[in-house]
Amino acid sequence: PSRPPDSDGRFRFVRSLVNLVRIDPGFSAEDLLLVKVNPRAAGLEGAARTSFFERAEAALAQIPGVRSAALTQYQLLGGWMSGGSFFKLPARPDLAEQKPQAHRLAVSEGFFATMGIPMRLGRGFGAGDADGTPRVVVVNDAFVRSYLPRMDPVGQALRADGAEWQIVGVCADAKYTSIKSDVPPTVYFSYRQTPLQEAYLALRTSVVPASVALAARRAVAAIDPNVPVSEVTTQLAVRDGSIGQERTFATLCASLAALALLLACLGLY
Repeated sequence: PSRPPDSDGRFRFVRSLVNLVRIDPGFSAEDLLLVKVNPRAAGLEGAARTSFFERAEAALAQIPGVRSAALTQYQLLGGWMSGGSFFKLPARPDLAEQKPQAHRLAVSEGFFATMGIPMRLGRGFGAGDADGTPRVVVVNDAFVRSYLPRMDPVGQALRADGAEWQIVGVCADAKYTSIKSDVPPTVYFSYRQTPLQEAYLALRTSVVPASVALAARRAVAAIDPNVPVSEVTTQLAVRDGSIGQERTFATLCASLAALALLLACLGLY
C-alpha cells in the first residue's frame, strides 16, 4: 500500500523533541532547584564574598526537603559557557602549537554529588582546596580523551591563568551549554581558588523543587538581605528552555495534525 506523501515529515519535529528529551545529559536533571545570587551587588568582595557563598550553601542545604546543595558558576544547559580557555600540559609539549582549549566551570565541593556526576578517578574538591593552598582542578572524560589518552591524568600539571594547577580527579562527561551540543573538554575549578562575582546555588530536593523556593529566598536574606536573588527555576525548566524552538515546532505540527484529523472526520461524517 502506498504511503501519504510526507506522512513521516508531518511528525518530524515531534520525534525530534522526544529524542532530545530522552538524551542523557550526564547528570540528574530531576528534583533540582536553581537560585542565582549576586553578592557583589551587595558590595561583598574577596574573602567576604567567598564566606557568603559558603554560608549560603550550608544554609540552603539545611532547608527541610533539601537533600544537598552546591554552588556552580553557570546553569548547566542554560546556554552560557566560559568560552574556550587556553592552557598548557607539560606532559604534552607536542600540543603547544595546537593551542588546546577547554571550557571551564567554577564549582563548590558538593557540586558533583549534588548534580549526580560520577567521579571516575581521583577525588573531587574539598573545603581545604582554598585560596593560598596548592591549586587543583578536576577534568572530565572528554578532556582526558582529547589531551591525555593512554596516560594517567591524576597528578598531571595544567598551566592556565598564569599559574600551575594539578589535576586531582576525573569526572564523567556532562552536557554543558545545551542538550543539543556535544560534551566539550571541561576543566572544573574550586570557587574558593577562582573567585566568582555571582553564582547559582543548586538544591537537590526530596520534594517538588518549586516548593522550597520561598525558603531558599528567606535563607539567603537571613545571611545578607542586600544580596539579590534572581532566576529561581528548576533544572528541568532550564533544559526545556534550551529546546524551546523544537518544542514550538512540535506543538505546531501536532496541532495541525489534530486539525487535519478533525477535518477528515467531519468530511467522513
